[in-house]
Amino acid sequence: RDAARRKVGAGDLKICEFAWTGEDRLVVLERIAHSTKLYSIDLATLPAKRLLMSSDDHPEMGPDMEGMTILPATELLLVSDNDFGIEGAETEFWRITLDAPL
Repeated sequence: RDAARRKVGAGDLKICEFAWTGEDRLVVLERIAHSTKLYSIDLATLPAKRLLMSSDDHPEMGPDMEGMTILPATELLLVSDNDFGIEGAETEFWRITLDAPL
């Protein structure tokens, strides 16, 4: 969604959150503003990563996702940053169900 709004580059990416899912395995939350992606990463096979979810496929999701927690093995809870409500943004929570366990 960010690329549709303007030109984006590697400098626009933010790694906002990591979650440990087992030995040498992480889930990483990467975002720009309107686009959020979750990746599964096995540290033993870097730089390979597996895309778990992209908000580009879910237009109902709001911008600025910055936090997450792992719920049961196939679920994550994401939370947005409302920037202290300065521009009227509200905090949003999104429960994401994955196709396979982390």
